[in-house]
Amino acid sequence: MGCKMSKRNKPLLITAPSGCGKGTLITRLVTDFPQIFKPNVSYTTRAPRPGEEHGVHRFFVSMQEFERAIQQKKFVEYAKYTDNYYGTHRDYINSVIKEGKICIIEVEVQGAKNIAISELDCNFLFIAPPSIEALRERLIGRGTETPERIEKRIEAAKWEMEEAQKSGIFPTTIINDDFELFYEHVKQYLRKTYPNFKF
Repeated sequence: MGCKMSKRNKPLLITAPSGCGKGTLITRLVTDFPQIFKPNVSYTTRAPRPGEEHGVHRFFVSMQEFERAIQQKKFVEYAKYTDNYYGTHRDYINSVIKEGKICIIEVEVQGAKNIAISELDCNFLFIAPPSIEALRERLIGRGTETPERIEKRIEAAKWEMEEAQKSGIFPTTIINDDFELFYEHVKQYLRKTYPNFKF
């Protein structure tokens, strides 16, 4: 029974370079299908930013607590960036599966590769920009970052796209050019992947 349930609503792992619209997509899916989707809430040792709530945006824990959870093998993947840990906790994902919902896990390529070799069974979806030039224009259009920072993001995007292709863990890549058209393609993918749900 447990196995059947997890096959029916196994987590959806979404990976995309910065600026490809994965945040917008996840917000839209959770808004349009709240009875189906629930986003993963990751764990971190960094301090909350203004407006962030514990257990809503992230679980904010101490370094000792996080490292204890690592020793107990509680994370399906975790990483350390700029002196802080970030991780995907198996207990949270299992709680969403038990609710009968699909847990959306948003991770970078490296995190996706780590999850792929864990025992967590997921559906993997990669979102790509129509081109690197289109991605650059999108990042410039945001008006939030310096030209140097944008170029760093572009280099990271190139690496992620190559790495995603090489890894062989993403059977489906959907290009986000026009968002509404892209969203329709995502829903087509979801209908095939999760036939027990209505999208």
